[in-house]
Amino acid sequence: MSNAAIVSTTSEIKNHTAVLQDEAAAKRKRELLDWLCPTDYHTQHGDYIRRRQSDTGEWFLQDPKFQEWMQSEHSTLFCPGMPGAGKTIMAALVIDHLLRSKHEAERPVVFIYCSYTRRSEQSIEHMLLSLLRQLVDIQEEIHPTLKDFYTAHVRKRTTPSTQEIKELLRDVTKGLLGLTIVVDALDECRAQSSRDFLSAVEALRKQCKVRLLATSRFLPDIQSHAAFLGQPNLEVRTSDQDLEKYVKSRISEFCRKVASKPDLLENLVSSVVNATGGM
Repeated sequence: MSNAAIVSTTSEIKNHTAVLQDEAAAKRKRELLDWLCPTDYHTQHGDYIRRRQSDTGEWFLQDPKFQEWMQSEHSTLFCPGMPGAGKTIMAALVIDHLLRSKHEAERPVVFIYCSYTRRSEQSIEHMLLSLLRQLVDIQEEIHPTLKDFYTAHVRKRTTPSTQEIKELLRDVTKGLLGLTIVVDALDECRAQSSRDFLSAVEALRKQCKVRLLATSRFLPDIQSHAAFLGQPNLEVRTSDQDLEKYVKSRISEFCRKVASKPDLLENLVSSVVNATGGM
């Protein structure tokens, strides 16, 4: 075999070995992510974004309160709304806007979609581990403390305590330049879980710049939490313009004959918009 052939073969072996090592590392990371939290909220987020009516909700992104929140790295925006006002879709719009905006791994965006049907699952441990999962997924290198944490608990087959999770979260976020957290439907998880979660976020703010946005129904227990006292509120409601776009889209989809009659269409749209009252 010529020297050139030997060099070429050696190069191919090295490349193949590198690929196998990368695949093994990716597999180990996936196992770690699933161990931390089996729920991947990015999948759920994609479903919500697909449900969103095109070009709706832009008024929220343009609101001065939201713009001010975006421009600060250490701010809170509480977004209450009536049942059926579209809080989850608005949260999805905000998350999508954040993910599409220019951001660095040192300033990650993490989020949770709370749900009444999963409230027994969405404990404080689950919520904090979900944030950890997303932070680990974004970073190229796994934090050394997390490696030790994972190895120790897997070997002993033990479940980490709430305090251990909080300490690990503090270690992982310590080097971040900033962190954005969006929590949808905070009112749909257990009251104690929501209070503990907000307290954990406040604790993180002692070492890291945290930007928090949360949606919820109008509930005194949540609105009166220290995390929201004195902070701006931006109510989530469906604007008349958004309703018009949605109604026209549905009519055009399911009733082509009506959509072809402009006068009848406008009367029908106006009637529906007036009847909903922002719901």
